Amino acid sequence: MSEPRPLSEALSELHIELVRLLRTEGEHSLAGDLHMVRFHAWCDCGDDFCQSFRTAPAPEGSYGPGHRTVCLLGEEDTAMINLDVVRESVVYVEVIGRTRLRAQFRPI
Repeated sequence: MSEPRPLSEALSELHIELVRLLRTEGEHSLAGDLHMVRFHAWCDCGDDFCQSFRTAPAPEGSYGPGHRTVCLLGEEDTAMINLDVVRESVVYVEVIGRTRLRAQFRPI
């Protein structure tokens, strides 16, 4: 498995959008820390509408204490973005309804 890459390199357009959306929602700390978030792996659910991905290794079981979800409305009208946050670190980015995200991915 390759080394996880910074989200700002792997999906730069989404990274910029997430920073903007988080600031709009008043999530300034998360927006400021987004440069440290790394792309680990695409969701393997197989659904065509899912463009979600892990930004940390998958937990064994639930995320547990310190977990919250930040809901954002993506810039595409039909896009929904939910960030799973554990102890103020983004661990999963759920992206639903955005069809071209995987095409924007920049592999190593």
